[in-house]
Amino acid sequence: MSLLASQPAAADAREPVRIETSGWYIHKPSKQYKDLPALLPKEQNGFNAGIGQIEFVCLKSNYYLLLVQPSRKLRDAESGTVLVRTENAPGGAPPVALTFRNLYKSKTLLSRNMDWDADIHYAEASPALLASVGTASDMELTLAGESYAISLSGLASRLASFQQFCEKGVVADPAHFGED
Repeated sequence: MSLLASQPAAADAREPVRIETSGWYIHKPSKQYKDLPALLPKEQNGFNAGIGQIEFVCLKSNYYLLLVQPSRKLRDAESGTVLVRTENAPGGAPPVALTFRNLYKSKTLLSRNMDWDADIHYAEASPALLASVGTASDMELTLAGESYAISLSGLASRLASFQQFCEKGVVADPAHFGED
């Protein structure tokens, strides 16, 4: 009997849950609901896979990654990572650490500006993260013991318009906005 045969089989690494999107659009804010400008998928499969609806929002030049109505129970301060991959470099850059906070249990400028009837967790999205997301084909979000591979198809073409809208209130390309 060889030494290799007596070793237990290595545990299989779990594949990330695949979240497909059908493009992205910019949602203009609504004063009635205290919305913020948002960049979100037109459609997202895998909503019930654990992370809920994923979107980016902004307050002027501050950007956040939101998880709206996650079906997986998250702590009030949940650590996670984002690994961004491009088609040219599938291995991606080193993962970026994020801390997702429960929006309504935190006392931040973001929580005072939003009044939605939903469970929302948010993490600050640094300019470096936004830049890498803008050139990525997908990103892998690891959170609460699970990984999600999120398609970013169509995001890059909307990201610059979103940032210009957030920071200057300028609508660069009306086709990038969803229906009002």
